Amino acid sequence: MISGGIYIITLPQNYYAQLVDSLPHHAVSLDEYAQTISICPSISSEKILNRKTEILACARLFRSTANDLMAMMRDTFGVDLQTLDGLYHLRFIDGVRVIPRKANDEWTFHLHGSECRFENIITGQILEVIIITFPEFGYLGDYFFHLFMSTTEIYKPLNDYLGNNLTNVSKALDLLVLEGMLMEMEMPYGSKRKIAL
Repeated sequence: MISGGIYIITLPQNYYAQLVDSLPHHAVSLDEYAQTISICPSISSEKILNRKTEILACARLFRSTANDLMAMMRDTFGVDLQTLDGLYHLRFIDGVRVIPRKANDEWTFHLHGSECRFENIITGQILEVIIITFPEFGYLGDYFFHLFMSTTEIYKPLNDYLGNNLTNVSKALDLLVLEGMLMEMEMPYGSKRKIAL
């Protein structure tokens, strides 16, 4: 910023897609809010796209499982999924934050911040649900998707294929958005979230 003025940089349309295409062995991350572009080494785009169908299947399983788990919260605890009424008493008892607790014989849950972490007692599978996007709970965060993939038995080989690496998983989600296989939706306050349709 130069003294006496404010400059807003707007990237040309398709600039991000062109940059990603021109750097196939790098992960390109665009942060519109901070007006930064990060570029770092990663596995090749071709290698990721060779497994795009499997990555999409994992994203769809994430979405359906997230929505099923929140439906379980509705049915078990009476949480209103349209307003999230009923979650407060699950987060606090007598004003004290509650640590993870059982939802049923298969799942524990832990409400924290704007998320709810579910962990399968039997398999160790972990799914972090972004609850502030209600009534849809299947939006993918890079870290949450990586955690889900790495703890879901049938997708552990895919996680290994991606090098058990958050940057590679993030790049995979971005590539699937560019391929039209995942949707990136504008959320309140200008944020964007990815989701499998």
